[in-house]
Amino acid sequence: MSDPGWFFRPTPGGIRADARKMVLSLALCATTMISTLEPPSDLCQCCSMSQAVANPKFHHPSHKLQQISQLGRGYRRQLWVVAYVNQVGNSPLLDEAFADIENSFEGGAEGADAVVLINEWSSLGELETTLDGVRRRFPDIPLGINYLGDTEEPYGFKDSFRLARTYNLQIVWTDFSGVDLIQEREPVNLHEIQTLRPENVFYASGIHMKYSTLRQAEKTIEESALQAMGWVDGVIVTGPKTGIPCDPMIARRARKVMHDYPLGVASGVNSENVHQIKDIVDFFLVASSLQNEAKRISAQKVKTLRLALGKELYKAVPLESFTGNPSSQGKY
Repeated sequence: MSDPGWFFRPTPGGIRADARKMVLSLALCATTMISTLEPPSDLCQCCSMSQAVANPKFHHPSHKLQQISQLGRGYRRQLWVVAYVNQVGNSPLLDEAFADIENSFEGGAEGADAVVLINEWSSLGELETTLDGVRRRFPDIPLGINYLGDTEEPYGFKDSFRLARTYNLQIVWTDFSGVDLIQEREPVNLHEIQTLRPENVFYASGIHMKYSTLRQAEKTIEESALQAMGWVDGVIVTGPKTGIPCDPMIARRARKVMHDYPLGVASGVNSENVHQIKDIVDFFLVASSLQNEAKRISAQKVKTLRLALGKELYKAVPLESFTGNPSSQGKY
């Protein structure tokens, strides 16, 4: 190889033989060079699918959702009862919360899968005091929180995550995921949310949420759903306001691009309309349609909705099966 002109010299085999010699020689050189190289460490860690799937620190959102189900009834379509703290004002907060939770689970196999406490009419202090008492009385139930935020932290995720860690909660729900720019909130740092969220908590938040106005009016539900995946464990869609159901077409459009990624709905669900979306959605956050005249949870209404949702069980699916491949589960 010291004489680069060797390739161009005529030989008895002709030009074709010379070309063959050059290709073989170059291939040998390339093989020798490659064999002496080590792959970059960051490539090995980030681009190996087998390592990513086997990584014990990785929790696919579908797997986390399934774990919540196994704590409860094992149902694939999960019913999460939303219980308001101090909705009617000047009321015995703990007594109301205890009654709501007991009524949510009273039906046993025909009851709720989880209860989520929300503070729309109470302070953070009242919410935490109530949560502390609830967790002491019900140490093992699947429980979640939605702190709606305040002027200092309008998205509510910081205290919601703190409460989840302190009281061993399975679910954190916030209204606005931050992937949509809305007129009602300043933009939020999604990386800060990602840093603070507890690893084993199922974090669900909304896109195109009720009571919000998109700054980009032309932004589609598909764009928002794709952006939210990864930042949240469960993507939530709603109707235009509390008590008004989500348009089934909106849910279908989100599902189409999300494949088997967890999708939830958080407004207007009742036993009469749930058939329109129950085969599209994985978890249902329900409050208004389950309340009695005193604005507390009715055990009979929970049971009726549970029966309308059906009692299809989760099939045991190992973590390795959640690959993100649209055809890997065939749920939809």
